[in-house]
Amino acid sequence: VLDGRAIASTRRGTWLAYLGLLPQRSIAPDGITVTDLVGRGRFPHQSALRQWSRDDEQAVNKAIAITGIADLADRLVDELSGGQRQRVRVAMVLA
Repeated sequence: VLDGRAIASTRRGTWLAYLGLLPQRSIAPDGITVTDLVGRGRFPHQSALRQWSRDDEQAVNKAIAITGIADLADRLVDELSGGQRQRVRVAMVLA
């Protein structure tokens, strides 16, 4: 049950927008920036007809600000320390 409704009886896209998964170990694609990885957290909020929007941009910026990683936004995830990568992943889930 999620938000008072049985998950099995709702459309996939509906409940995916409410869930965030933060695995203990995960690998970011090579050459991806912090902002791009955080932006992947917006995938459940998009559809084939509605791609990147102003709301997506605002959500990513807010998540980056909340987690205190604005200074890392343009860096490659591969270049970050373990703790910095964890904060990036938290930002992705928040977005």
